[in-house]
Amino acid sequence: MLKKAKISITYEAQNIGIDDFSSKKREIYNSIITDNDKHKKIEIINSREKDDVVKTLKFFTNVKTVTRDFSLTYKNAISEALPNAKQIVDRFHIFKNFTDDLCNYLKRTVTDKIKLIKDETIDTKDVLTKRQQDKIDTANRKWETIKEAKKLYEEGNTKTFVAKK
Repeated sequence: MLKKAKISITYEAQNIGIDDFSSKKREIYNSIITDNDKHKKIEIINSREKDDVVKTLKFFTNVKTVTRDFSLTYKNAISEALPNAKQIVDRFHIFKNFTDDLCNYLKRTVTDKIKLIKDETIDTKDVLTKRQQDKIDTANRKWETIKEAKKLYEEGNTKTFVAKK
């Protein structure tokens, strides 16, 4: 039989993080507060509404920094509950937004410059540089030489004879 562990919540953390998560996909959202120095969960709030977040954040007395996403709800809640705390948007959300914006930009600007070819043979001269085409030509010549040598050897010729050819 499992016993519930007694969890003592300490509100002395100086650097905390807050983020939301879904406990039921796209229906029920909660907030989690973590100690960024100890990498431990401190508190889970059964909401992501501003008033509920403010109420919980007011228990924290020594907070210097709060990492968060771009949520205006969290921004306003932190400003109200912890006015002296420095707010930092965490790098995950910055990078996520950057990559999303970059993908959207590329879709808008590059897609009309890409030629889609359907059921056609692609002429490598249309898509490869001269240097790339030269490398392919050299590889093809070497492959033909290898096939010819193998054929001569299988016909019973000696390795010396094949090498001289």
